[in-house]
Amino acid sequence: QSSITQESWKILSAIQERLANHVTIIRESETTSSFSALLLQAVTPALKQLSEKSEAQHKAITSLSKEVASVKTDKVLSYAPAAATTVKPPAPLITKPKPPPLPSPSNERILVRFDGDVPPLSDAPYSEIVAAVNKHLVGLSLPTVLYAVKQNASSIFLVPASAADTQILDKEWARWGHGVFPGARIAPVALHSHLQVNGVLFRDVTDMKDLKREFELCNPDLGPVTGLPTWVNRPPSETQTAAILAGGRKPKVAGSVYFLLQSRDKVDLALSRGRVVLCSTSPMVERGFPHLRISQCWGCHKYGHTRARCNVKKPSCIVCASPVSDPSHSASCSGPVSCLNCGGKHRADSYSCPKRRELTLVLAARMKELQESLDKSSIYP
Repeated sequence: QSSITQESWKILSAIQERLANHVTIIRESETTSSFSALLLQAVTPALKQLSEKSEAQHKAITSLSKEVASVKTDKVLSYAPAAATTVKPPAPLITKPKPPPLPSPSNERILVRFDGDVPPLSDAPYSEIVAAVNKHLVGLSLPTVLYAVKQNASSIFLVPASAADTQILDKEWARWGHGVFPGARIAPVALHSHLQVNGVLFRDVTDMKDLKREFELCNPDLGPVTGLPTWVNRPPSETQTAAILAGGRKPKVAGSVYFLLQSRDKVDLALSRGRVVLCSTSPMVERGFPHLRISQCWGCHKYGHTRARCNVKKPSCIVCASPVSDPSHSASCSGPVSCLNCGGKHRADSYSCPKRRELTLVLAARMKELQESLDKSSIYP
């Protein structure tokens, strides 16, 4: 027997010896309810099965060892060389070199779109496209491109050496573009990489670092996020909430958050889906324009700046427009209602203020113009 089998039976013998004072070893046909007998009934078949498997493995290994030993001692019958065979050399692998990855951010490349007939040059190898484009650019004393990457059948990326060269070629497109790609148009330089996520509950956001980490985890193809997310409109403080309630309005429980992505292409990808996954919900998204939103100071209550950049030392009352020394004065002000911005008989934060409506229309028109321009240059449907 193998050493494994011997050890197994030693264990069984030890169990039998230990239990000898309590129960007599029973036969298979006998039955008893004692704990010792039940234990032996459970252990004995398992040990037998283990022993049988171990013996089978032991025999197989012994047989294999004998065969290996016989092979080592066999004499070589003949050292005659085998018949010569003609070995064909392997055919050389022909691989097409892959273009370098597109730079990020996307304002370091130029997107050329073909709305009509695709010019023959766009179907040429990358090296021929770059050579033809650079030949034309050198003749006009313009910066050259490093390489080209086809996006799809109707568009191609040209990658200059730097973002500054990209900006120059973008401005001079009318001079060189149609000479190389007749009938094509160029997408504007991508400077808008903010994604606005709407409907984020204030109670779900305790730390912007955690919110950024969750966004990147739930939307891996849109990350990484540059910097920390920011609120479009910050959650109201206790003082602001009291002022809002005093005006007969309910404070908001949700707001929008700006995420600065690595490139505008990722913003376009998010817009093509319409939603992202965040805070166990799927809020809707849109392009973010931080520079085109209404900003109102909570100190002097005028438009165009925030409290952090306000030069007025004493705050003003949001109700009566008079200078006050106590910021909580607005919550209990009983003076005549007067707007700081237009002089009307309403609070300075009223949405019906003519000044606010005027700013809203101007910014909305500019935002719509930018959105249409950026949507046309998007590579996603």
